[in-house]
Amino acid sequence: MKKILNTFLVKDYFKRITNCIKKENRLSFLKSINLNFINSVGIKIMLQITLLLIVVCGVLGAVSYINSYKALEDTISSSLQSRAMEASKLINSTLEQDIKAMNEIAARPEIQSMETQTQMPVLISQGKSLGYESLNIVELNGIIHLPSGAKSQIDLSSETEDVKYLRKALLGIPSISDPITNVDGQQIIAIAVPIKDKDDEVIGVLLSNMSMAKLNEIVQRTKVGNDGFCFIIRKDGTKVAHKDLKLVLNKDNTFKNVEKDSSIKPLADLESKMVKGEVGSGYYTQSNIEMFMSYAPVPNMNWYLALTIPKSEIFSAANSLKYEAAVITIIFILVGMVVAFAISKSIKNPLLEIKKYAQRLSECNLSHRIEIKRKDEFGQTAAALNSAIDSVEKIIYYVKEESKNTLSSTNDINNMLIDVHKRVQSVSETSEEISSSMQESSATIQEVTSQSMIVREEINNTVEEANQGLELANKIKDKAALIKEETEESRLRIKEAYSMSRSKVNKALQDAKVVKKISIIAENIRDIAKKTKILSLNATIEAAKAGEQGRGFSVVAKEVRNLAEQSALAVTDIQNNIKGVFAAVGELADSAEFILKVMENEVIKDYEKVIKISEDYKGDGEIFQQVIQRFSELSTKIYMSVEDISENMRTLSSSVSSCTEASIDISGNIGEISEENERITGKSAENAEGADTLIMLVSEFKIREQDTEYLEGNCATEQLATE
Repeated sequence: MKKILNTFLVKDYFKRITNCIKKENRLSFLKSINLNFINSVGIKIMLQITLLLIVVCGVLGAVSYINSYKALEDTISSSLQSRAMEASKLINSTLEQDIKAMNEIAARPEIQSMETQTQMPVLISQGKSLGYESLNIVELNGIIHLPSGAKSQIDLSSETEDVKYLRKALLGIPSISDPITNVDGQQIIAIAVPIKDKDDEVIGVLLSNMSMAKLNEIVQRTKVGNDGFCFIIRKDGTKVAHKDLKLVLNKDNTFKNVEKDSSIKPLADLESKMVKGEVGSGYYTQSNIEMFMSYAPVPNMNWYLALTIPKSEIFSAANSLKYEAAVITIIFILVGMVVAFAISKSIKNPLLEIKKYAQRLSECNLSHRIEIKRKDEFGQTAAALNSAIDSVEKIIYYVKEESKNTLSSTNDINNMLIDVHKRVQSVSETSEEISSSMQESSATIQEVTSQSMIVREEINNTVEEANQGLELANKIKDKAALIKEETEESRLRIKEAYSMSRSKVNKALQDAKVVKKISIIAENIRDIAKKTKILSLNATIEAAKAGEQGRGFSVVAKEVRNLAEQSALAVTDIQNNIKGVFAAVGELADSAEFILKVMENEVIKDYEKVIKISEDYKGDGEIFQQVIQRFSELSTKIYMSVEDISENMRTLSSSVSSCTEASIDISGNIGEISEENERITGKSAENAEGADTLIMLVSEFKIREQDTEYLEGNCATEQLATE
C-alpha cells in the first residue's frame, strides 16, 4: 500500500503529518498543505473515475457476495436436509436389520420350544455375536428369563413406556422401545420380536437390550463437518441420542429447559417442528455460537433426527469469498486509478495547450496557432479555434480599413448637411403659405357640412315613417293570410263533420227499421202465448179427468197459463212502446235530413264566400306592402346618399384641417431639422474621433505578415467587385 501512496506523491504529506503532531506545529502544517492540485481537471477526472470504480466495484462485490451467500445457504440447507433424511433412513435400516436378525433367532426351534434350558445357550451366543447387552425371553404371563438364569416379573397391564412396546410384540408386531432403565439401572433401548409356534400363534417375546452407548455410536457415525454432530429426540422432546451421552442419560428435554432458559427458545421452536414430522432447517444459538440445523423424522418410529453444525464452519467458503471479492475489488480500483491517471493526463495536456493559447489571445497576440495532432474533440476544438482566429484577423483588418473609410465619409456628410440646411429654410417659407390657404378652405367646407346635416335629419324621419307603413302593410297581409287559413280549416272541419254526420244518420235510420221487425216478433210471441193458454186449459181439463194422479200436472198447467197471460200483456206493452219509438225515430230522421241540407246548401257555401273575400283582402295587402316597401327603399337610398355626402364633407374638412396642421407641423419640424442637422454635424465629428480611436485599438493586435498580405489582396479584389 505504501508503494501505491508513493506513486501518487502522498508520501510527502505523511512525513509532514509525522513532523507536525505537536500542537505548536499543527498550524504550520495546515498552512503547508497545498490543495490547489484538486482544482486540476486531470485530478478531478482521476478522482471521479476512482470514485465511480469504488462505487461500482463495491456494489458488484456486495451483490455478488450476497447472492453467493444466499445460494450457498440454500445449497447447504438442501444438502443437510438430504443428509438428515438419509441418516434417518440409515438408522431405521440399522434397527430393521437388528429386528430381522432377532426374527431369525426367534424362528429357531430352540427358541420356539419355550424351554429355558434349551433357549439360554442360544441367547448367550447370539447376544455376544450381535453385540447386545443381553437376549431375554418374556412369557405371556410377564415373566422375564435372563441369560443368567434369573427371573423377573413385569406387569403387562401397565400403561408405562416400559411395557407398551412389549404388549405390541405380544400382538405379533416387532417394536423398539424408547430409552428405558433396566434392572441394573442402565439406560438401554429394547428390541422386542414375537416368538411364534408352527401355527403362527404368539407364544412369547424375544427381547434384546441395546446399550445407549451403542445407539449413540451408530448415530454419531453420521458426522457433519469437523464440529458438527447428530442427535435424536422422542415425540415429547427427550433426547434419545446425542454426542453428549450425559444428556441422553439425564433425559434432557429442550421443551422443559426453555421454561428456565429463554435463550434456547430458537432451538425449542426447531424441535417443535421436528416432532410434528416436518423436514426443514434453521438457526439457533448455543454457548454464544450460532448453529445451523437440519432435521427429518426417522421412518416407522416416533424418533426425530437432527444434524447440527456451526454456521461459521459451513460458511467458511463464503467468508473466504468475501475476502477474495474485497481483494479483487481493491485490485480493480488500483488498476482503474492507473487508467484514470492516464486518461486524465491525455485530457489535461491538450487543455494546457489551449490555456496557453487563451493567455496569448488575452495579450492581443493573434499570430500564434495551436498544434494538436489529434482527431478527437480536442483536435477539432483546436482546429475550430485556429479557424476562428483567422476569421478574427480578417474582421480586424476589415474594421481597420472600414474605419478609415468611415472617417472619409464623415467629412463628406458634414458638407452635405450644410447644403441640406439651406434647402430646409426654403421649404419652411413655402409651407407657411400653404397653411394660410388651407384655413380659408376649411371654413367653407364646414358651412356645407352643416347644411347637409339638416337634410339628412329630414330624410331620416321620412325613412322611419316609411318603415312604419311597411310594418303596417306586412301586418295587414299576415292577418288576411291568417283569416283565409283559419276559414279554410273551419270549412274543411265542417265538411268533414257533415260527411260523418250524414253517414251516421243514414246508418241510424237503417238501424231504426229493426223496430218494425221487433214489432212483428212481438206479434208472434203474443200468438204463441194465446196458443200456450189454450194448451194449458186443455191440460187442466185432462188433469181433472185424471183425478188425484193429475193434481200435480194441473198445478203446472195453471202456472203455464198464468205465464202465457203475462207474456201476452208484456207483448202488448212492447208493441205500444215500439210504436212510440218508431214515431220518434221518424221525427228524428226528418230533423237530421233538414239540418244536413242546411249545412250543405248554406253554411258550406258561406264559408267559400268568406275564403274568396280573404284571398282578395290578402292580394290588396300584398300590393299595399309592395308600394310601401318601394317607397321605403327609395327613402333609404336617398338617406344613404345624403349620409355619404355628409361623410365626404366631414372627411374633406378633416383632411383640410390635417393639411393645415401638417403645414404648421412642417414649419415647426423644419426648425427641428435644422437643429438636428447641427447635432448630426457634431456627432459626425465624434464619429471621426471614434474612427481614429478604433484604428489605434485595432493596431494593437499582432497579425502574421502572410495573413496581412493575403487580406490586402482579398480587400482589393472585393473593392473592384463592388465598383
